[in-house]
Amino acid sequence: MKTRLLIIANSAMNEASSNGRTLKNLLHGFEAEELAQFYINGTPDFSCCGSYYHISDKTTMNAVLNPYFRKSINGKVDYCSIPGSAKNSQTTSPQISKSCKNKYIRDLIWSTKRWWTSDFDKFLEDFAPQAVLLYAGDAPFMYDIARSIAKERNIPLYMYNCENYVLKEVLYAGVQKRSIWHLLLKRRLKNAYAHFMMHVKYCFYNTEYLEKEYQLAYPHQGKSCAIYTSSNMDDCRLKQKEPDLFTLLYCGNLGVGRPAALLSLSHTLYSVDPTAQLKIFGAFPDQESEKLLVNCPNVIFGGKISYEQVLEETKSCSMVVHCENSERVMNLQCAFSTKIADYLSSGIPMLIYALRDFPFVQYLDEHHVAHIAENEDELKIILSECINSKTFRDMFITNAITLADQKHNLKKNGEFVKSIICGQIRR
Repeated sequence: MKTRLLIIANSAMNEASSNGRTLKNLLHGFEAEELAQFYINGTPDFSCCGSYYHISDKTTMNAVLNPYFRKSINGKVDYCSIPGSAKNSQTTSPQISKSCKNKYIRDLIWSTKRWWTSDFDKFLEDFAPQAVLLYAGDAPFMYDIARSIAKERNIPLYMYNCENYVLKEVLYAGVQKRSIWHLLLKRRLKNAYAHFMMHVKYCFYNTEYLEKEYQLAYPHQGKSCAIYTSSNMDDCRLKQKEPDLFTLLYCGNLGVGRPAALLSLSHTLYSVDPTAQLKIFGAFPDQESEKLLVNCPNVIFGGKISYEQVLEETKSCSMVVHCENSERVMNLQCAFSTKIADYLSSGIPMLIYALRDFPFVQYLDEHHVAHIAENEDELKIILSECINSKTFRDMFITNAITLADQKHNLKKNGEFVKSIICGQIRR
């Protein structure tokens, strides 16, 4: 059954970014021609979505400051002869600082809708969506855009949510709770979310924990479910190239306090086995964090790499590792890293270095799918056992593969999401 779904999201659907890949996997059950997307950042992939409309922060700013600029706005993105690429290979806006003042002013600028021209109306008319799906985040204006389109066209409104911004006491780490800009932004976000929830047809959350938290704050019984991040990673065991030296692999976000956790991991690994290696791939938030880790004798830093390269590195390590800073529990309480699904599917043993206070750690612990260390003493014992015994190292792999099929299966999750949306569209 063909269904035309319009997606409103910050990041373009693609395989290259974590948010883009999450969205792509979530909507795996749809064919490319059934999907269209309005986005702000990223490089679109036409193999998974047939139509794109791009408006950047810069375009929006220019439309507000210069009324003549508004007439020239054309956000429709055309595909070129190379599959999966766009006319402009990179359409990423400069990253807005997580200053609440900047975020609030940005929201005011977008809320003028000066960027919304007849060109965007034509895009909507040509695609004629039957439903709208918002990838929820911390930008109030995105909730308003999705709600406005659904209301004007009298079509169902859906949401995918993997963040708890609306529920937080403090939106971002390091922000002063009583700052006027923080209070203004928080009130604006809560208002936009509350109005959105009055019209939403169904909500998808990335964990049961997040679903429960939102159901308590914004009751919508019978209108939500948990869809864990999906993975298309194959079982790597048959293709695994066991390294000569014991090697831990970390790939992904190096912000949110993780450098401190990785530094602790590096020191502990070195104390257990000076020949063992910790390979790190990603982008550090600052030079100081990078220098601290890169100077460790057992750390190999490879910078940011493609998703394809991540797959290759996964096949060439002894264990994959994920860690969180123990001081960030409150700020990252609802975090569920996109790579966890890949790790579960990979057939490579997984090590988690984080407190069990994190709901994602509780989830992995409950299903017995990973080695979990909450402190350096536990980590030292687990690393020693994993280095000396492959049997011990591999003890959770079967459970991990089973959980991946039950909760993180790309095909099953994609079909389920489509069945929910198609089942509630008025035809």
